[in-house]
Amino acid sequence: MAEYKVFDTSLGWIGIISSSKGLVKSCLPKKNYTEVMEFIKSQEFSPNKTENLNELSKMVIEYFDGKKINLTSIEIDYQVKGSLIEFWKTCRKIPFGETRSYKWLAENSKKNKAYRYAGLSMSKNPLPLFIPCHRVISSDGNIGGFQGGNIMKKKLIELEKNNTIS
Repeated sequence: MAEYKVFDTSLGWIGIISSSKGLVKSCLPKKNYTEVMEFIKSQEFSPNKTENLNELSKMVIEYFDGKKINLTSIEIDYQVKGSLIEFWKTCRKIPFGETRSYKWLAENSKKNKAYRYAGLSMSKNPLPLFIPCHRVISSDGNIGGFQGGNIMKKKLIELEKNNTIS
């Protein structure tokens, strides 16, 4: 049975969905509670709002408050099969506070020249805080695209650079 949690952070409202196997889906910060509930209702799962996600929501809140929390250590239930998973798993290896290029992502996912496919995989990321696609930028240093918008991507990169885990 899936469960969900909606909570407020310093950058906006967030929703996360998990199953008995781990995290399934999350959204980036939204302006208000209603937007997050629209996100939750648009997902294909049987809602079961429980208290089991309290600890995880506390970690996310602390992350946005500038605490040194690395969300890539959380167990994830990859519900999509195929080569996207390889890109997502590789993206989770990017160290907190650092960035890597789409080229690096492709090469380290053993898809040597699939840079555009690496970018596409980041745009399909179901867990943008836990699969840190904001850490992937263009080889020339440009920020690239981001499903939450480039302003949010810059905020997340700066948040992590200013709070590097030692």
